[in-house]
Amino acid sequence: MNPADLLSELELQEYLSAFEENAIDAEALPELTDGDLKDLGIDKLGHRKKILKAIKGLAGAEEAGPESDAAESTPDSALESMQQSWPAPVAIPLKEY
Repeated sequence: MNPADLLSELELQEYLSAFEENAIDAEALPELTDGDLKDLGIDKLGHRKKILKAIKGLAGAEEAGPESDAAESTPDSALESMQQSWPAPVAIPLKEY
């Protein structure tokens, strides 16, 4: 998520110019700390906490994606998918043996 969208969701657009002046983009956003926000001129603790909480939520959402994929790929499901690629067994009458 880009900083403009994040700040808009939080109704803190007054800080958008500080983010733009300091080239804070979607890549840099997850790396921000409380100290960084102070350096950007966000003096109100409540505003910094809201921004940090939103950033943490973004990081959590991104991490949840790969974990959910990993959860679906259990050993049982891996075996099942491998078995589906095997050729169908051929029945042989026992009389011939």
